[in-house]
Amino acid sequence: MSISLKFKHIGSNTVKMLMPIISNQNFLRYLTYLSDDPLAQQTYDRNGQLVNQPDIQDIPINSSILLTPFDPTIITDLQIKVFFYPYSGNLSNFIGTDVYEFIITCPIQFFILQGSGEYRNFLMAYEVAKMIDSKYEVVGVSKIEITNWKIFKASDTSVGLSFLINVNNSTKV
Repeated sequence: MSISLKFKHIGSNTVKMLMPIISNQNFLRYLTYLSDDPLAQQTYDRNGQLVNQPDIQDIPINSSILLTPFDPTIITDLQIKVFFYPYSGNLSNFIGTDVYEFIITCPIQFFILQGSGEYRNFLMAYEVAKMIDSKYEVVGVSKIEITNWKIFKASDTSVGLSFLINVNNSTKV
């Protein structure tokens, strides 16, 4: 007789994937600092003022990083938000696939880093990919795969980048 494990790993896998992401200073700096050089310890803001950008000590869970589905009503003009949550799954086989959605929203005026021409949302997604994509040791029974992505209008003043993360899990013991 087998025992169902369907839905058992959803929450713990969310946390296991989130931990390396929130320990990544580059990701946290892109999330927190709205300058055109968020990785620098000191830089000039868009008003020409010198600003200090120390390493991030307080992890912004529930303020900038939300473990809930996307909600356009909480998007602001001066804050980057991340939404990370279980999106869908296929539990019909012995090995099921859980799909998580990761959304990065960014005010339009900070979407492109002036001087470099880089897209902030994609730099943040790259940091996530470095931490979890194609990794076997993070969660599940096989490697994590980041698959589809899309850009979308998150609000009248923000751009969103959404990508899907697939995790395979046992559905029965």
